[in-house]
Amino acid sequence: MTPMSVMVTGASGFLGGTIARVVRARCKRLIVCAKPGDFDAQRISDQRLCFRLPDQRFASIVAKEQPTWLIHCAGSASVRASFADPAGDRRANVAVTEFIFKTLAEHSPKTRVINLSSAAVYGQPASLPITLDTPAIPISPYGIHKRECELISERYGNRDGIETVNLRIFSSYGPGLRKQVLWDIYKKAMAGQTVSLFGDGTETRDFIFSRDVATFVNQMIHRPESAQRPTTRPKTLYVNLASGRSVQIRDLATLFLQQIGSDAELCFTNERAAGDPRHWAVDASPLDEFGFSPPPTSLKKGLSIYARWIRSLTGNADADRILAAAR
Repeated sequence: MTPMSVMVTGASGFLGGTIARVVRARCKRLIVCAKPGDFDAQRISDQRLCFRLPDQRFASIVAKEQPTWLIHCAGSASVRASFADPAGDRRANVAVTEFIFKTLAEHSPKTRVINLSSAAVYGQPASLPITLDTPAIPISPYGIHKRECELISERYGNRDGIETVNLRIFSSYGPGLRKQVLWDIYKKAMAGQTVSLFGDGTETRDFIFSRDVATFVNQMIHRPESAQRPTTRPKTLYVNLASGRSVQIRDLATLFLQQIGSDAELCFTNERAAGDPRHWAVDASPLDEFGFSPPPTSLKKGLSIYARWIRSLTGNADADRILAAAR
């Protein structure tokens, strides 16, 4: 069944923009919350809302549109920034999420929600691989706030019947990403600096390409209604969205330097950044249930696409073309 309408918050963001472009192809009406200067969001959407949430204008639009799905991508997405300004991070994540669910409960309770959560809710797990049974014990303000957002979805599910899919996304990357470890590697390499990274290089992460995240979201909103709800949580579903393949940061950095054509020296500080877990490995086999295991883009291919976009940044037209193609 094709949704009558889909609303995407945070459509100017890295993942929000990618998701909006992918879901556009199969939805009858797309409404995005985006920044005023985001002409890509304007081009692909039927209606663009240019205001910062929370905003009471949002309520009147939700009441009028009654969207089939709301894909919530808005909010802060930086562990480090959350330590510098935990109150600001909480406003951007928890307050906005509370406002969205309150608005839906009052004006469009049949709207289903996909909430972009984060693997940061797990902190440093006591054992690996991570599964949905792994306790959520965040070690950063960002992780704590993302967990609060999940609990908001449960509360509104239990009280108001709002159905939510919480996607605990691991390390997503791809065209449009201008922060985190890969962007840090690029900036230092292009500046002719030694690429110095936190840790000792043996830390592990699970990287998933942004287009794969968007494809999974698109599959979720088009699943038959009978398959939408889990058996154990009547209104709230949790999904670990990952590739199921762990990589050491040293190996990741070496491969990415090759992809961007840099011979920069690589070194590690042996210092742990606040809020960074040492190891993540994920059991991605439950994605089989959704016909999505393993995610289709290999790390090598994804890094190649991201590197092409990065190399094109000196020519804006090429950068925009590669970004649009990757989305």
